[in-house]
Amino acid sequence: GSKGLSFPPPPPAPDSPAPSSKKSINCHTTAGVPCSPPHSAPPSPSFLGSYQDPYGGSGGSYNSQKERDGLLLGADALESASAVPTNLSALTYQERVEEYHQRYAYMKSWAGLLRILGCVQLLLGATVFACVCAYVHKDNEWYNMYGYSQPQLFGGLGGGVNAYGGYYYTGPKTPFVLVVAGLVWIVTVILVVLGMSLYYRAILLDSSWWPLTECAINLVLAVLYLAAGIVYVRDTTRGGMCNIPVFNNGLNGAFCRTEAGQTAAIIFIFINMVLYFISAGVCLKLWRHEAARMRKEGLAQE
Repeated sequence: GSKGLSFPPPPPAPDSPAPSSKKSINCHTTAGVPCSPPHSAPPSPSFLGSYQDPYGGSGGSYNSQKERDGLLLGADALESASAVPTNLSALTYQERVEEYHQRYAYMKSWAGLLRILGCVQLLLGATVFACVCAYVHKDNEWYNMYGYSQPQLFGGLGGGVNAYGGYYYTGPKTPFVLVVAGLVWIVTVILVVLGMSLYYRAILLDSSWWPLTECAINLVLAVLYLAAGIVYVRDTTRGGMCNIPVFNNGLNGAFCRTEAGQTAAIIFIFINMVLYFISAGVCLKLWRHEAARMRKEGLAQE
């Protein structure tokens, strides 16, 4: 009968805590060392929500926007992005406006006025060249009929025109006008490009001789345009022979007819001549202005 008896387990010690589960009773290693206590339960959601980070997520949670950026971009990219000021666009715009004013404030001076006049002179010079070239064919017609000699009006009587007014004309001088217009245009391009360079502003304007030299160049160009205008007007009137009724009739009447393009060329030639004289005057103003500036700077340094 001893096999049917069962003995209950001994009661626990009075000072030991009651086991909470069966797992805690048998939680021993093979060496008899008790296991570590179970992990504590995670904090409640209300505790996590008690702190909100600046990016809108909960502290310690992966719902934070900052943590998302850190995972997607990396720490370095996140730090560099956070270091960029929020008013970058406004600062950049203000800096660009200031840089624009510093760069083009030079155009508000006498030297800038010279550059503006130079651009207008280039446009008018190109127009003069185009208008003169458009009627070169009339020169060929003249040479085909009269060659390089004085026209004979009275049955081969040489100097008939001279007998009636003293006019003398041996043919069109259009090549001279074209050469002058082209040469003046090239010199003007050089002056404009040189005036827009830093070398002009930093070195040439500080010299006392350059404004006077530029004035002399503009005077020479104006005189060349004056000569070209006189020659071209004389070509349109065929040396004045078109004022004689005996010559200005029949076939010769076609040579005396002034086309609209020729009239435009004459107008632009003399307008450009005036502009070059104005440029020469501006150079004198620039010379006086720069001389006063250098004297003022010299006194300030002393």
